[in-house]
Amino acid sequence: MQAPEQTSSSSSGGPPLRDSQDSDAEAMASGGASVRTITCVVVGDAAVGKTSLLTALTIKDNSGMGRGEQGMEYHKKVPLIGNDGEVEETVYLRLIDTPGEMHDTRGPKHYPSADVFLICFSIISPTSVHSVLDRWVPGVRQANPKAPIVLVGMKVDLRHDADILRRLAERNFSPVTEQQGQELQQQIGALEYFEITTSEIEVLDLLATEVVRGAVGKPKPRKGGKKDKQKKDSKQKSSGGSKSLSGSSASPKGEVRSGDKVRHKNKKGCLLS
Repeated sequence: MQAPEQTSSSSSGGPPLRDSQDSDAEAMASGGASVRTITCVVVGDAAVGKTSLLTALTIKDNSGMGRGEQGMEYHKKVPLIGNDGEVEETVYLRLIDTPGEMHDTRGPKHYPSADVFLICFSIISPTSVHSVLDRWVPGVRQANPKAPIVLVGMKVDLRHDADILRRLAERNFSPVTEQQGQELQQQIGALEYFEITTSEIEVLDLLATEVVRGAVGKPKPRKGGKKDKQKKDSKQKSSGGSKSLSGSSASPKGEVRSGDKVRHKNKKGCLLS
């Protein structure tokens, strides 16, 4: 018998907290058939927007959050669309939020069991880009060499903010451009690069789909299908001259190409040129 849901509210006033085992049981009971579960571990520096991203990704599912052994888990059912525009399979996506503090050891405990990683950085934080290269990619690759990576640039809505630009200029920095994000994607061997604002629902859904496709190894539908139209619409809705999704292809998993334009500046941050 399935255990009853826990309906107590979180301390932050967010959606109800739920035991992760309850959510797993609910997902696995679909017409008597098992639903494939994909575990995605989300990493990145503190304050880049990981928790906001996960909340936005899962809020319309009304599935709430679950307490995992090492932190918060978010759950989302993701339909995979075939070439005919019909749903081929619905996958249960388990998203694990990890701390971004330097000395917190809870996150790495999840790395070996991950099917896919989301590595997040803020496009207005050079330090967080530096951490992708020096901390997050080496960490996940050491523990889990084969799991695919999806790279996410957060806080895209602040790319042209006057106050942000002024403060970065004082440090001889500027926001990461979409092209620079694509170059970083190529350098770390990520499958995809997304630029995200948490208000763009279409792009969030597309991100979830690509995370699942990367984990299960399913190819994208051919052009002209429902997903292709969604991707096109998402790009058109982006503002400030920035696309919501990069469509660049990645190098083979784990490969670091020579001649990439991402280089280190100092221990406080990195410069993309």
